[in-house]
Amino acid sequence: SHSFNTRVMNVSHHVDRLLFGYLEEAPLRLHKLVNIEERSSLYQVSFMMHQELATLKHYLKVVPFHHHALNGDVTKTYMYKANYNEYRPRKLEWYEGKADAHVDTQLVPNAVFHYDISPVKVVVVEETQSFASFVTKICAVIGGIYTVVGLLDNIIYHGGQAAA
Repeated sequence: SHSFNTRVMNVSHHVDRLLFGYLEEAPLRLHKLVNIEERSSLYQVSFMMHQELATLKHYLKVVPFHHHALNGDVTKTYMYKANYNEYRPRKLEWYEGKADAHVDTQLVPNAVFHYDISPVKVVVVEETQSFASFVTKICAVIGGIYTVVGLLDNIIYHGGQAAA
């Protein structure tokens, strides 16, 4: 029979890449659209265990992401954000100070990944504007600037008249 001391076990780990995706995903088109650092917050990251019998827990919130391009291509993938916590189980306090305490199997150090897939989907749709809409928006900006400058001029002129 084998025995091991769980107090000296180390569950430090390195996550090179953790991605969620669809089977029909086109990797080249996807990497041009969204780089890997934006899709994954666990990209080339190391996690060190700082205390004995610790649990290293990762919470991942996964959100479906669809991108509709102008040419009609639809890119589907998942994006996620991760949160990391390290903690010691409370049960360990019972064994502190006892020289030959046996640690039960529930107190084995571990690295845990919890993920939750969101029911909400992010959809980005590329659209073009007509030239008339563009000209209308430019005219609105120019008109707003003209109005603000006129108000400032009026305040300065009447303020100077009142001071004199």
